[in-house]
Amino acid sequence: YRAIVGARPDAVWVMQGWMFSFQKDFWAPEAVRAFLRDVPAEHLLILDLANDAYPGGWSRNHAYDGKPWIFGYVHNFGGNNPLTGDLDLYRQDLSGLPTRPDHGQLQGVGVFPEGLNTNPVVYEYLFDQAWRPSAAPVNTWLKGYARARYGKTSPAMDAAWAGLHKTFYQSRNWDFAWRDGFGTYVFCKRPKLELAEARHKFDLAAAKRSVEAFVDLWPSYGASPLYRNDAVAAVSH
Repeated sequence: YRAIVGARPDAVWVMQGWMFSFQKDFWAPEAVRAFLRDVPAEHLLILDLANDAYPGGWSRNHAYDGKPWIFGYVHNFGGNNPLTGDLDLYRQDLSGLPTRPDHGQLQGVGVFPEGLNTNPVVYEYLFDQAWRPSAAPVNTWLKGYARARYGKTSPAMDAAWAGLHKTFYQSRNWDFAWRDGFGTYVFCKRPKLELAEARHKFDLAAAKRSVEAFVDLWPSYGASPLYRNDAVAAVSH
């Protein structure tokens, strides 16, 4: 901290809080408090970025004892880009967080993706909900999302998105893995015989039906570039 403000007195040290939850056996609340204690609150901002992987870390650490912090998710962890995201988790968290009396110096909500160009629905939902006084029910919100994204919607489109929600978008990045190796894409793995089985936490048959239902709408929606983008993404996964 002294090195930072020595170069720029008004600087704010923006630091990740990942290790406090990932290595919680080492970073006991007392250790976190001691680590942060001597940095003035106005010169520190903690990015609590892994609440989808390690929920409750900020609460266990007493909202960082009065230091400013941002609540968030590390979506697409490790640069993996499957169709994934837990929309129900986001709604639950964002509905309850602002009213919790123990959130300390919470400054806002952030998203910290490590992969790009996939899952726009996740970011649209998160950023939209952050501005609402209460988070909208997911299926209600998805109907408006489809209309805004493709220029129109229909009962068939709403049903397709409901299916995608109940499968891909009730899962998290680390729910997908090839045995003995984190990550989605087998083509990026070092060859080994153990990579014959994939791990996932949703009904594959239901996921396949939801993708087929979405792609079957091509005659009605194929003129929309964003629909084509989403259809290609769905089929490729």
